Amino acid sequence: MNIKVPGNILIAGEYAVTLGGGYGLVAAVPTYGTLVSSASDHFQLISKFNGKAVNWKGESESLFTIIYEKAQTIYNVNLASEAVLIDTNDFSFPDGRKKGYGSSAVVAVLVSIYVLKDLLKSGQLGYDDIFSLALQGHRIFQGGTGSGYDIAASLYGGLGSFQGGIIPSFHPIESYYWPPCQILNGSNPVRTVSSMRLFCELQKKDSQYIETFFEQNQRLVSLMIENIASPKWVSILEEYKQLAVALGEKIGVPAEFSPMEKGWSKCLGAGNELALYFPEIVLNQLLSLSPSGAVWN
Repeated sequence: MNIKVPGNILIAGEYAVTLGGGYGLVAAVPTYGTLVSSASDHFQLISKFNGKAVNWKGESESLFTIIYEKAQTIYNVNLASEAVLIDTNDFSFPDGRKKGYGSSAVVAVLVSIYVLKDLLKSGQLGYDDIFSLALQGHRIFQGGTGSGYDIAASLYGGLGSFQGGIIPSFHPIESYYWPPCQILNGSNPVRTVSSMRLFCELQKKDSQYIETFFEQNQRLVSLMIENIASPKWVSILEEYKQLAVALGEKIGVPAEFSPMEKGWSKCLGAGNELALYFPEIVLNQLLSLSPSGAVWN
């Protein structure tokens, strides 16, 4: 079996998508994780990431184990005698820094497709079942949190609107204007768990501020989606940037990114680990989206 899953980014909706009903604009990017399986005399799994190769030994805390055991409980699946290779090396730079394209969510989707492969091939299950399993497993892996936007973007692909909640939803956007832009990487990684802890602390201390932020998020993301077929949505994103920067200053997680060339940038997700850069002069190596999500054969 061969499975290929793209990375993901959260263009707008940071923090808000973790709240019930919070809107977000998400996308799949053409950096891919793969899973390849072949016949063997026993089950074995090797994961390649960050320049390393690690053998799975049944660790209870591993993402593979969590998702497989969940699938066993729900669907009564079992592992075949196969050699499995999961490769997400492309999600890291040579120096070991992560690129910030949601590699753990990509692995969750890869594993979910693999353990459900027979039910998918028979037509008994489909993409929504993969989403449910990957989301449940990924949330357990993250300590019970996680909006699921990353799972949705990588699984379904392209550009889409996302709404957070216990049972989140994703709606693909079929026709959209995609501007000339690039992804820029910051020098320091940002831990989403730490950022979310600070956000939750602010929510307890100043609920009125969070309520106002949430209302503005809903208004601006809705406007972006309404105008997604024209360049107007990019102007609305620039307005959204100010909302995100203010929140970052409030919780102590900077959301500002200064590009090298003239133009402007909008940080993606929590913090300033990653940004979309909109140059005044169009450069080479522009970002394109991955039109398809997870594929397998």
